[in-house]
Amino acid sequence: MGKLLKPNEVAQQLGIGRSLTYELIAQGKIPHIRLGRCIRVSEQSLQEWLKSSELGTVMSQTESPLDEPVRHNASCASARRA
Repeated sequence: MGKLLKPNEVAQQLGIGRSLTYELIAQGKIPHIRLGRCIRVSEQSLQEWLKSSELGTVMSQTESPLDEPVRHNASCASARRA
């Protein structure tokens, strides 16, 4: 299993804030284990998660721009009301 990291150590390694780290853990996006009330992240599983996330980013960049949802800005909404 390797070394178990505390959430603040995970945040430091990822270069993100502590709050975002806890949010990603709560959402189940970062693999973790609970030891009583303590949250720990296996260094090995964190590295595997990063690799799979990088792969997911590469895959999403190859998708067609037509897959993106259509977004309207405020001027479009006001034009429809007129």
